[in-house]
Amino acid sequence: MLILLKIVIYPISLLPLGIIRALLFPLKIVVKYIFPYRKKVIDQNVSIAFPNATNSFKNEVRSAFYDNFYWLITESIKSFTMPEKEAAQRMRVLNPDKINAYAQNKQSVIMVFGHFNNWEWTPLSCASQIQHQITAIFQPIKNKAINDWILENRSRTGVIMMSTKETQTFYEQNTLCIANTFIADQSPAKKGSGVWVDFFGRKTLFLVGAATYAKKMKHPIVFINIQRVKAGYYTIEIEDLVTEPENESIESMVQKFACRLEKQIKESPGSWLWSHKRWKHQMEASEI
Repeated sequence: MLILLKIVIYPISLLPLGIIRALLFPLKIVVKYIFPYRKKVIDQNVSIAFPNATNSFKNEVRSAFYDNFYWLITESIKSFTMPEKEAAQRMRVLNPDKINAYAQNKQSVIMVFGHFNNWEWTPLSCASQIQHQITAIFQPIKNKAINDWILENRSRTGVIMMSTKETQTFYEQNTLCIANTFIADQSPAKKGSGVWVDFFGRKTLFLVGAATYAKKMKHPIVFINIQRVKAGYYTIEIEDLVTEPENESIESMVQKFACRLEKQIKESPGSWLWSHKRWKHQMEASEI
């Protein structure tokens, strides 16, 4: 399986991004029109988030989602061989001084963002643009060979990859000035493992990892606002989200992230990953 992936992905990844897009365009036709990818989940999520929207609006959001998903697939393939310099040019940090000020004070930070636009390029592109040592949390894949291959690729610019089980030990044993990245909008696997916050007008279960580490280690939280400029080019704007986590509750910090993420999604609905089951957990009456 791994050999097959390398034989297929690496040669394609070496091609210019425009050619990769053209090569994989039939895939877009399949997942958008012939066998619509997770259409039921997408439609349910959009209806929850925008209950009063017209059918025309909901169809536009779904269509834009499929376009964004296709761009993400092609750009993720390109990332396997894309030079660090090119990554920085394609995803430019607009205000690196915002986060570098923390590094100059030897202050580690937590970087949070959602599955919005191309989140995959974030660690790769930021490595040469900010002064912190970037670390990234990942969920190991069962196939060890494929897992190791992906980790090797994602860490080739110096990003330190770690599983959720390794994070605590890393924090305790290292004195590096780090920027620890969290994609924090997934729904927790288990109902009792997160906190309920307001998101698109309803109580929604969110992960607490980023807020927990921020509070315990007294690391400020910054929001990574990824915006598409044009095909294959993005900007990142770094925003202070929580400056004194030791003085805030876990719930309040997660709520701040949920509010900022909701605002981002409303500004460009088709750029979010509507295909994950964001509202699969429902709050019981006893939890209200």
